[in-house]
Amino acid sequence: MSSCICGQCIDDWYSPRMRRALIYAGQDIVVAKTIDILKYLPQNSPPIEDNLAFMGLSQIFAVFYSMLQSDTKSTPPSAQLLHDTLHSKDQAKPIKKFFELGGSAGLAVKVFLDVAKEQSVVGEPPHAASFEVAHKADASYLALPVCNNDYDFELAKMKLGLENHYSRSEELDEVGNIDGHIPTTFDRSGEEMLAEAARG
Repeated sequence: MSSCICGQCIDDWYSPRMRRALIYAGQDIVVAKTIDILKYLPQNSPPIEDNLAFMGLSQIFAVFYSMLQSDTKSTPPSAQLLHDTLHSKDQAKPIKKFFELGGSAGLAVKVFLDVAKEQSVVGEPPHAASFEVAHKADASYLALPVCNNDYDFELAKMKLGLENHYSRSEELDEVGNIDGHIPTTFDRSGEEMLAEAARG
């Protein structure tokens, strides 16, 4: 049964307001780079404290954001589609390093959606509702229909196939470590790591 009540959701789940929320998140992640991505990585994430790998994750965000922007008539790229796109051509060294360390396209999509969720009214401080505040006087946004799917980011994750492309439960030991690797505690912000990687 469809949860769409606006009649404009693509595939019965991707509402116009959800799309705007993802675009807004992409502007902060990819364009302005105001989001500290490391804070959104799950505890059992592959270790990407390597500067080159972190730059690779940033480049994958840029690919996802570009695909998201360019197609206004389809749902966002699934984890599988993003994976296939990234592996269909020679990868830049940072992206290759990210995958070598166990990163996945699904991880990038998950973090992207988590940022969008935190910026919405269902998010938590410090970014909660920042998207709505930024659009409170935006006539084009306010004219969009309201739908049950606008903030259903868990449904979005399911529809984009994250269970198949990020779940690493079979590799977790009893304390939640991946293959016995203790997750790294980062003492640098994502912005610092990206700047250091850019300096070479």
